[in-house]
Amino acid sequence: MAATVYEVDAVQGLTLPADRELVIKLGHSPRWAKKHHSTGGKERAMLIESGDTRQLQAQIDEIWKDPAMQARESEWERGTIPVVPIIKSVATDGGTIIFKPKVKGLTLKDIYARHGLDVPPEMKQSLENVFEFGKIVRRRAKQEVGTGVGKKIIPYSPDMKPENFMWIEDPAEFPKFGLKKPGFIWVEFGTFSFGWEKQYGGPFPTYFERFRAFLKINGLE
Repeated sequence: MAATVYEVDAVQGLTLPADRELVIKLGHSPRWAKKHHSTGGKERAMLIESGDTRQLQAQIDEIWKDPAMQARESEWERGTIPVVPIIKSVATDGGTIIFKPKVKGLTLKDIYARHGLDVPPEMKQSLENVFEFGKIVRRRAKQEVGTGVGKKIIPYSPDMKPENFMWIEDPAEFPKFGLKKPGFIWVEFGTFSFGWEKQYGGPFPTYFERFRAFLKINGLE
């Protein structure tokens, strides 16, 4: 989803640790937000991201009951997940505003500039971990969708598009996101509406080749 992201120094009513920096995410730039709010497409995407992430954050304990998650305790602090949290979301006349911690890491473009398609072993291993995390979420977490009589509870279908990940290597950043070592984290968590098993239900080697294809596309842009 195309969006506009700004760094902010402070937000009334929010108190953050001294080592945290904050960004806000808008579906549109402030100049055009109110004009385009009625179109609904990007606003709906913002609401989905906010709702999906918040529901996931509420199920961290259940996710950690999975043996595959416990097997990765050397990667992530227990009680955390490799997803950038949403601190707050606010509905305005111009659409939803999402508040998140700032992430200092490498994008796919940065990784390609440094390594090309020769993904280092530690990156490949971490990518496999977040890939497996997506499958754990699929097994363990539930999301509420719809309203009224149409409301239902369904399994999560996490969107594991490679562009949703960033590589964190600065040790000062690890405690902010529950990392114990350099690794990938989900900077934008959302769900994949159709054909999840076809897209992401296969083995990791198949996903890794898809990751390398995305790496090249983003690196050459």
